[in-house]
Amino acid sequence: MDAAHRATDKELERIEKKLSQIYDQAAKELQEKADKYFERFKVLDQQKRILVDAGKMTEADYKKWRQGKIMTGEHWKEMQKQAAQRLTEADRIAAEYTNGRLPYVYALNYNSVAEGLETRLKGYSFELVDEATVRNLAESDKTLLPYKTVDGKKAERWHTARVNAEVTQGILQGESIPKIAKRLKTNVGMTAKGSAVRNARTSVTSAENKGRIDMLHDARKKGVIVDKIWIAAHDSRTRKAHLDLDGQQVPEDEKFESMLGPIEYPGDPDAPPEMVYNCRCSLGYKVVGFERKTDDNSDIFNKRGE
Repeated sequence: MDAAHRATDKELERIEKKLSQIYDQAAKELQEKADKYFERFKVLDQQKRILVDAGKMTEADYKKWRQGKIMTGEHWKEMQKQAAQRLTEADRIAAEYTNGRLPYVYALNYNSVAEGLETRLKGYSFELVDEATVRNLAESDKTLLPYKTVDGKKAERWHTARVNAEVTQGILQGESIPKIAKRLKTNVGMTAKGSAVRNARTSVTSAENKGRIDMLHDARKKGVIVDKIWIAAHDSRTRKAHLDLDGQQVPEDEKFESMLGPIEYPGDPDAPPEMVYNCRCSLGYKVVGFERKTDDNSDIFNKRGE
């Protein structure tokens, strides 16, 4: 693992910490809304529970009553709406924050490869980029960085479905009113945070390796023949397709071949989603030759090898 990759990991840690703060605040507000909503049912629920314990009401009728009482009416719809909107707002804030850190990640890794090549090769120099330049370039070149956007309507539907599912599950399991309310914080809120963290990890991996591959392409234009090398993360979370790619070496303008399809670099947004999502791999390289012109300056030949 090189210094740029370690620095990228540190940046990802900072991003994840910030996302945790964003979603922890959303989850806290969600808990407050849930507590306020469910408080109105606590006494009635306790009364019905007494009837069940006394054998005067069946468990099935009790659950049916709970679901009908708790999950109906305008107050329920409003609580759902508020919860979904607050979590969608957190999604937007998280995406904007993550997007804002991608130019730094790209520049860090682009420059790392450039400086590494200059150290290895005498007589070659490469122009470095800074975060502001990358940010400006990304405004016109929409393929430069893996910026994420949040589809508000889709996100609200997803969060609403999660709220429904968790409350229904709590009712069917006979949980207490306070515990059902807490479900919205621990399950719905934390699920949203986990999804945002995985999205951020995917985006950072993509920006990291996009910076690296773009520098390798620029080096090739200057006559440096470079192969790229897939470097997998070695732990229990690494998918088999990426472990199989580990160490694979191909020319910089070709794609790696995996059991799940071709991919240009770790985090390549044009690759199959199952190859990209939550990827933590990185891109290495090796100089394998140089492109030179003949004396009469008419032909070009490639020389590969050390």
